[in-house]
Amino acid sequence: MKGVILSLPAKGRVKATRKNFKSQLPLVVFTLFFTVGVVFGAVTSLKSTEEFLLDMDFLFTTNLQSRLNFGALSSFGAHFASNFIFFSLAFLCGLSPWGVGVLPFIVAFKGFGTGLSGAYLMSTYGLKGLGFYLAVELPGAFVFSLALLFMCCECSKMSLSFARVMLLKSENTLNLKKYFFRCTYYLLLSAVGALCDMFFWSFVSGLFF
Repeated sequence: MKGVILSLPAKGRVKATRKNFKSQLPLVVFTLFFTVGVVFGAVTSLKSTEEFLLDMDFLFTTNLQSRLNFGALSSFGAHFASNFIFFSLAFLCGLSPWGVGVLPFIVAFKGFGTGLSGAYLMSTYGLKGLGFYLAVELPGAFVFSLALLFMCCECSKMSLSFARVMLLKSENTLNLKKYFFRCTYYLLLSAVGALCDMFFWSFVSGLFF
């Protein structure tokens, strides 16, 4: 009996660890897809033509000279607009039972753009491009990427809830109000990332170009 009593805390810790790991599993999966996207984007940038890179500039920074000509508000608008596209897709995926299968690819595509931009800057401008990426591009990209990862975790939960209700006929209720609130919070965090981009592009980029 004494041995059983002493073993309970350990079992409780194991159970808590498993529960915590399960709750963090979506974030781990999305981070893995993002990382794979970064690597693939970097490799693609090194092997792509200039025309392809210019065509991707509406989503990612692959035409530095045109971006440097933006004013502060234009810079904010350009970065927030490209971020908003990813958020809109993730949000809509959360409202469908099959969206959970699409969300990892949205994250991977954003990672692809991050790797594409970084490799483009470094391959085109060398150490200056690397410094520019770390000092100007990375802060805003880091904030937005975190916001997108957490957003996709929230969207995957809602998508699974829709799947249970619509496909498995579960009686679980859908808390859409909570979903809208949290998505709005992550969208505001994305706006913070766009503000970071605006600040660093307006006041720091001149130190490099």
